[in-house]
Amino acid sequence: MSTSEPKYEIKTGPLAETYGLFNPLTINTGAEISADRIRIKELRSTWFYVANASLATKRAGKLLLGISGRTAFNVVFGTDTEKTCQELRNTGYIHLNPVKRDLILRLEQQGEVTFVDPNDLKLEGEDAEYRQFSIRPKSYERNITIARLPFIHAGYGSGDMLRQVMNNLDTNRITKTTIFAMNPDHAAENVKDDEIIARASGLGSFVNDSIFDACFCLVNYRYALRGVLNPAEGVAKISASSLDERLKLLDEADISKEELRKAIGLYKAAKQFLK
Repeated sequence: MSTSEPKYEIKTGPLAETYGLFNPLTINTGAEISADRIRIKELRSTWFYVANASLATKRAGKLLLGISGRTAFNVVFGTDTEKTCQELRNTGYIHLNPVKRDLILRLEQQGEVTFVDPNDLKLEGEDAEYRQFSIRPKSYERNITIARLPFIHAGYGSGDMLRQVMNNLDTNRITKTTIFAMNPDHAAENVKDDEIIARASGLGSFVNDSIFDACFCLVNYRYALRGVLNPAEGVAKISASSLDERLKLLDEADISKEELRKAIGLYKAAKQFLK
């Protein structure tokens, strides 16, 4: 495994076309791009798809909204990517099959996925499919609540890095940024008890106030994806549905041991479910 800084590259196009070009364990989350925008000015002018899945579920009739990191994003989009994106475009949601649902629940136990009561998010807006809450970078601490933290962390980082990201937005004259989430009422109409539905997420350019859109379904747009590209011979493998081929590619990838351990564990679990 290499300890050097990853060589991130950017490809633009519909998510179904660009996803397979990258090592999936290097596709950038919103927080990663927000952090790199501090020192890489060129990233500030681009709209990105990001490796965070927006989720919703019902438990005993109660709707919960969720947000994830990269591993769960790859669970949602990593197999049958084109079909998954087409479902999102056609219906507005991805209805996770039992295999993906159970993997998401396992990731929730590991802290990779967080579900919260949407009432605690204090969402605003009147759109049929989404709601939002705002953050003012200069005084962002005032906009933080326990329920909002997972969404803020997904888009902008946590701890001191969140402070640096908010300072960067403020320095660049962004007085208010916005986090968008599913409209709880609309999501509730589209998910049954113990099911999980999903959408993609995006991070706006600085022209768009660096908004974090955690209810994204326009995956046919020519937005950017950032990560480490697969070697030429790996592109076909990463698009294949074979989990064995994916495991071989992951084992050769330039990623941390912890990311590799987590990914291989999930894919082995998926193989067991698929038997």
